[in-house]
Amino acid sequence: WSEDAVYLGAVLPVLAADPSTIAFIDLKNEPDLDFEREGRGVVLAWALSMIEVIRADAPGLRVTIGWSSVGAATALAERLDLITYHDYAPMQGSAARLDALRREFPGIPVVVTEIGASSFGLAFGLPSSPDKQARALEDRILSLAAAEGVMVWTLHDFPNPDPAAVGRSPWRRGIQSAFGLIAPDGTEKPAAATVR
Repeated sequence: WSEDAVYLGAVLPVLAADPSTIAFIDLKNEPDLDFEREGRGVVLAWALSMIEVIRADAPGLRVTIGWSSVGAATALAERLDLITYHDYAPMQGSAARLDALRREFPGIPVVVTEIGASSFGLAFGLPSSPDKQARALEDRILSLAAAEGVMVWTLHDFPNPDPAAVGRSPWRRGIQSAFGLIAPDGTEKPAAATVR
């Protein structure tokens, strides 16, 4: 934890020097995925400690945590300047999940910091295709229109995703390789126009 505080101590003055260019600090990506390995209490205690470091060293910067799901996003919500989460759960419930979170924490802005759809296909548009990806992103973005913002994962495809991050299954690696709006050859996929 002390190394993290030292790191923040080095980075925060740079960010705080021009706060108009920083929308918010996302303290950690998906810390709830560490609950099982590290323990929920330890992870939340670390996050609270780092929030206090940020508040002390850069009080003008807004702080959030990018939770992996809307269910996890309720943790520490009252201590954050905005609530952020990732929405990969079934599309049919996206709007309802967002609405429930906003009702539980009225007045706190909500940004969905990660949505995505893969264009990976083997044949005949299965399991997906560039056109299906574009439609899926459009549907998800429209269903989350009540959020203060929605961010898409990711700009570029990853032709060779790291097995340590996504698993060794060729199927899973294929799906994970094709979430981008721009193909490996640099051309825009239909999803780029949808997001634009």
